[in-house]
Amino acid sequence: MAFTPPTGPVIDEPIRPRALWYWIGAAVIIAAIAGAVFWLVSGILRLDDTVDGFERVPYPEGGTVTIADPGEYVVYTESFSGDEQAGGITVVDPDGNEVDTRLYVSSLTYDFGGQAGSASQTFTAEQAGEYELSSTGLESSGISSLAVGKSIGGDIVSAIVGAFVIGGLGVLVGVIVLIVTGIRRSSAKRARRPPTPPPSAWGQQQQTWGANPPPPQAAWGRPPPVGSPTPGTWAPPPPGAGDTAPPPPPGWPT
Repeated sequence: MAFTPPTGPVIDEPIRPRALWYWIGAAVIIAAIAGAVFWLVSGILRLDDTVDGFERVPYPEGGTVTIADPGEYVVYTESFSGDEQAGGITVVDPDGNEVDTRLYVSSLTYDFGGQAGSASQTFTAEQAGEYELSSTGLESSGISSLAVGKSIGGDIVSAIVGAFVIGGLGVLVGVIVLIVTGIRRSSAKRARRPPTPPPSAWGQQQQTWGANPPPPQAAWGRPPPVGSPTPGTWAPPPPGAGDTAPPPPPGWPT
């Protein structure tokens, strides 16, 4: 007799969570990458507009720039190669007073429209009005103009870091959705499988398959009746009514 494993009720409901969540996770990853690229490109375009809006004067002749909002400003030296630095720059405020300038301590460069710029000095504009820029020291043939504007360091950081944050967080959320969906669907599938029979039950069945019933044995401690055949010997069939019993084989006790 073969062992029949127990079967549970048939479940027609779909596996939860639905496979649709795989598509949702993939869509989140794609949207995150697209959003990061859009943020980075938008930031670069904003930087381009900001640089185009700088006030410029020719170098080394100098000139006048108009500052509408007081605050911290940067003087950029622009050239076609971006490798040259000005010998010195003097800034005079609307009242004719020379403004203290400071070297830009970090490296800040840009390259838009074939014009490369490098932050050279900074100064504080205490009031709105026209500021006079002139060059001092040795002239550099590589510099084409001086540009004055706000620092674009924060805009560059915002464009790069924002792209990484949007892309990184979005991809992380999408991967988590895919992993959780896969784990929960696998658990739901395993819960619907019929139980596996224990190894001992299979072994018991294998031991009894094809086994012949044991021969009858005499009672313990009681000798077999006189004249009964011993196991492995031939026993004559009982005679029928009116029939003559065949002679016993040679050596059979009479």
